[in-house]
Amino acid sequence: FNELQIQVVGFEGIIGDLNKQIDKWEKENYQPYKILAKHKDPKQLEKTKQAILDLNIKELKVVQSASFILEIIPATSSKANTINLLASYLNIGVDQIMALGDYENDKEMLQAAGVSIAMGNGTDEIKSIADYVTSTSDDNGLAKAVNKFVFDNKYDV
Repeated sequence: FNELQIQVVGFEGIIGDLNKQIDKWEKENYQPYKILAKHKDPKQLEKTKQAILDLNIKELKVVQSASFILEIIPATSSKANTINLLASYLNIGVDQIMALGDYENDKEMLQAAGVSIAMGNGTDEIKSIADYVTSTSDDNGLAKAVNKFVFDNKYDV
């Protein structure tokens, strides 16, 4: 997982004892914007998620962004906020924005967008709230959705 982290974001994640890391952050007055918890076993990750939720910390939100990744973020964080900011910046309504997603962390964004598209490899929950389900990521689902909704199937994707 750490090698993938480096490829995607360009820096190494911290691997170790979370309690020690939190103590260090408190001493340094550092406030992370997100904590990612990764585990190869989805069942173990679900137990971790439930344990965090059971703490009932109202300032935190815990969502999955893949079967092996938990995101621990401020409760006020939401991709839906970005939809609203984008609409405001472009001076358009949110009904004119199309969003694509595949996992729990995309749910609020899809609900906020005018057109919501689930990736074919998305979770059943995400597919159930989407206006449309496209192909999987590996089968050019993004390109196919843009072709359908933006270019009226003009291109052979």
